[in-house]
Amino acid sequence: MSTDLGKKLEEQEKQILNYEKKLKDVVRAYKNLEAEKKALEVALEAISGTTTDGTESTTTKKDDAAVASESESEEGKIDALKKAITTLTVENKKKEMAFQSDRKALLAKNEQLQGQLEKLKMVTESANVQKKLKERLKQSEIEREKMLADHGAVLAEMQMRYAKERTHGEQMEKQIAELYKKLQISEEQNKKVKLLEKEGRIGKC
Repeated sequence: MSTDLGKKLEEQEKQILNYEKKLKDVVRAYKNLEAEKKALEVALEAISGTTTDGTESTTTKKDDAAVASESESEEGKIDALKKAITTLTVENKKKEMAFQSDRKALLAKNEQLQGQLEKLKMVTESANVQKKLKERLKQSEIEREKMLADHGAVLAEMQMRYAKERTHGEQMEKQIAELYKKLQISEEQNKKVKLLEKEGRIGKC
């Protein structure tokens, strides 16, 4: 009987170690997402800078070659913005789904570990076995409590970071929408300039 209980305890300890490793992988994945977010911010800043330059330049008269070049540049910016919006939306959905999945897995695993420990306590009916396994059970409970406390802290941090990520993502979406609107206005202005120049050439003829 003591041998069986010893094996069960060893198996539980292995499960705890494996689960801690999985938890570290989850944290690492969230750090990677944060790095991707920073990269997207850099791209957004770059697009914002080029958009400002492009909008200001449309107020001056240019020859046909310059207007055509600027039109192509504006189309490229619009395409880049569309891709950025799509990427941001997909990544936000992935983060939300991953967070919910990880949270459910953590809670389910914690309940499973608690149930296993309760069963082990019920199985230890013999006084001799209880004496031999008392220290190991105590150590296992300490490790379990520490693990649950650590997991709780990680969950709280993940929830806080997710809330910040979501808020920041919404702000970025608004900024991108505003930039996209400005680009559309700029594109309309370019079309009007081309039309006016074309009408001017026809009038001269």
